[in-house]
Amino acid sequence: MKFSMIFEAQLVDPTPERERQVIHDCVEQAVLAEEMGFDRIWAVEHHSLTRYAHMSASEIFLTWVAARTSTIRIGHGVVTMPFGYRHPVRVAERAAKLDVLSGGRVDIGPGAILPRPVQDPHPPLFMACSKHDTLKLAAELGIGALVMGFAGADDVRAMRKVYDEAIATRGGERLVSATPNDHFSALCPTIVLDDAERALRLGTRGRRPVDTGTYNAEHAYGSAETAIAYVEQLREIGVDEVMCLIQMGTVPQEACLETIRQWGEKVIPHFRALEA
Repeated sequence: MKFSMIFEAQLVDPTPERERQVIHDCVEQAVLAEEMGFDRIWAVEHHSLTRYAHMSASEIFLTWVAARTSTIRIGHGVVTMPFGYRHPVRVAERAAKLDVLSGGRVDIGPGAILPRPVQDPHPPLFMACSKHDTLKLAAELGIGALVMGFAGADDVRAMRKVYDEAIATRGGERLVSATPNDHFSALCPTIVLDDAERALRLGTRGRRPVDTGTYNAEHAYGSAETAIAYVEQLREIGVDEVMCLIQMGTVPQEACLETIRQWGEKVIPHFRALEA
């Protein structure tokens, strides 16, 4: 099982000063994530969403993080492609250049471009999946699934079943690569503090300003033991990667940093020991 963090640069009461601060806070969190043993970071791409996310030019953010780190993988989760917003060749060029500069740490998509990416034949491909139809499409194309799962473990279990069934029945004619990526990543909203009650308050309040269509307080909010118990559910479901959402709208930076440390010192080692 892999462990990652996803960044949206959420801000409930935005001002230019707070926008600048939250981006630098996200960088600080990403650098600490590498130190604490996380495998990967993801950056979303959203535009003109005043409170939901201020992560627009995510390739710039990821490049800055890549320059500050050396081992953690760098992921676009995901690049905005529909309606001709970006030309696929330009997306591939930027991804390949970041793959070169980061030493082969990028997750996104391929392309016949120069310079060639370090990863052969291309960086792993992923698709954001919030509906069953999207999961089926990702499976048919041989693309990894980034599952939101805000509704909790039961929702993730149902989506894993849809994804697995689609993989088992695909004919192969729609695969976009000779090396399919059947990697299933599930979102895990989390705040973990020594003060478990405060962690629950901060975590549930942090999600409330954001309209995700579903709301569930039974995530990894509380103590490290609470987080381990929730990840155990995801592990039993067959999740390949736990994608931690820590940076949420009203959560202070010091709580984000402590959460990263708690995962690095207690949660991740628990599951690494099981694998060993």
